Amino acid sequence: PQRLCAHHLSMGLCLSREEDVIEDKEGRLDPEKDAAAHHREQLEKIAKSWRHDTEHIWRRKFEMLAIHTDIPRLGHKIKVVDHSGGPLPPPNMAGTLLEGSPGGSNINQDDVVMNLFLLLAFILEGESKVRRIEESYKKYIKGTGDMSMQLMGFLGEVIEEDSPTMRVLKVCHQKILLPGYYYLKAQVSPDLPFRDARGSWRIVITIEQDEVYVVHKKRQQSTQSTVDPSHPDFEFEWVLEIIFDRNLTTMKSCSVKVADISVHDDLPPQKRTHILNGFAGIDVLSAPIPTP
Repeated sequence: PQRLCAHHLSMGLCLSREEDVIEDKEGRLDPEKDAAAHHREQLEKIAKSWRHDTEHIWRRKFEMLAIHTDIPRLGHKIKVVDHSGGPLPPPNMAGTLLEGSPGGSNINQDDVVMNLFLLLAFILEGESKVRRIEESYKKYIKGTGDMSMQLMGFLGEVIEEDSPTMRVLKVCHQKILLPGYYYLKAQVSPDLPFRDARGSWRIVITIEQDEVYVVHKKRQQSTQSTVDPSHPDFEFEWVLEIIFDRNLTTMKSCSVKVADISVHDDLPPQKRTHILNGFAGIDVLSAPIPTP
């Protein structure tokens, strides 16, 4: 089976699959393949199966994913949009999470995470699950100590492995981005290196009557600063969109797109054209993606 070797906190590209090592007929490394070409070839091979790999990650047991560590740090950057047509949740449940809510930046981390669980459970599972979460959350999440380890027990015993709420949480962590990120790297010209713009990650969960959409948005910036050392040559936003059936039992599709490519105004026209042409291999949206 294909293995992605990556430090998923830094989104670095550590690509190693024994079967992909370029060898000559005698089993030695081909001397004509330099390191960059070899790296690129590995990247392109891994990128070909990115949709399959994304679904494979989603289908893993929750203990194998970083939900318990990523949800606490991402909770305030997750929005839930309810277009399901069901009853509206109580205002205090939505907190900063529901589209159009007044927000409240003073809500602490524990409460943001609880609100996320309550809101998803209310829309996807109903009042019985909501009551279980309300009755159990503070028994697991103490407000002191290692919240991630406390969450691990709560996820397994209260949210439960095969629940709709868990199935949507299984695409709300860093590792789910990796296959799509490799695909993105493989489609953009290799002479346009880029990295994460810190603090730009957002997740939007939209629950329709027949489908559930989970959209990850991250901003990237060039590692090159030709004109001004303090400003990258270009920036762009990329989006991973995953679509499920309403019960979250089937991953119907996933796609990667790019939007809002901005190039430094003072770059020479030839350089600007080269950068824009470097994105020719991937879907580029014509308008910026609204930030929730």
